[in-house]
Amino acid sequence: MEKLTQPPTRAKTSRKTKFAAFLGTSSIFVGIILILLRNWIPQYALTSIFVLKPNTLFANTWRKMPVTVPTDVYFFNWTNAEDFHDINIKPRFEQVGPYRFLQNMEKVNVVWNENNTVTFNQVRYWNFDDKYTKRMLSDKITSMNAITLVRLLKM
Repeated sequence: MEKLTQPPTRAKTSRKTKFAAFLGTSSIFVGIILILLRNWIPQYALTSIFVLKPNTLFANTWRKMPVTVPTDVYFFNWTNAEDFHDINIKPRFEQVGPYRFLQNMEKVNVVWNENNTVTFNQVRYWNFDDKYTKRMLSDKITSMNAITLVRLLKM
């Protein structure tokens, strides 16, 4: 006797078809909603998240910056300052540095005005970073005071 093979069941084919139809319909629905709201979503983000208002995450981040800003400072050391009174000798300068400082910024005395403006004072703290600086703050550096020099030359 011959064994009869059964054709694939409709239930398996039907389940795959239903899932594909559901996925396609859902994608079309989400796409239509996004097309309709394409102007509103960025506007909402700009007006609710990025507007500076009191007691918001953005305002707290604005008030005290979460990052420190590294700043390298270079000086010019006047190496022959003892020859200042001799007009025939040119001054020699040597670049010294960098001296790295980490800058922290904070806004204090913040007042939220009724006309949607903010009044504040900005405070900056500079901390010497000896980890990335080859020199020390105790180094002796001789430099000219440019304002005093110009004033003397005008006399």
